[in-house]
Amino acid sequence: GERCELVFQRLQKIPDIEVNPTAGSFYIFPKIAAINPDCDHFAFDLLDQEQVVVIPGSAFGPSGKGFVRLACTVDKNRLTEAMDRFERFVHRQKTD
Repeated sequence: GERCELVFQRLQKIPDIEVNPTAGSFYIFPKIAAINPDCDHFAFDLLDQEQVVVIPGSAFGPSGKGFVRLACTVDKNRLTEAMDRFERFVHRQKTD
């Protein structure tokens, strides 16, 4: 829906993130391996530093490694804030 479209548009603009459009789901699975191949660490660090919750792709089996799952189930204001934080986090990973 509209909320996933918002998240998709934002993710597309972040360098080194690969993302495919969703097919009517409430979730988006961006590939974050170019930023951190360890999706568990990526998820924990994102939560710790920016209070944004994503599920490491590894939770969904071996093919999920290098991905994280974002839920598009909160309102648009919260999603926008989460994407601002996500973007800031990714930018920091690349400059460290």
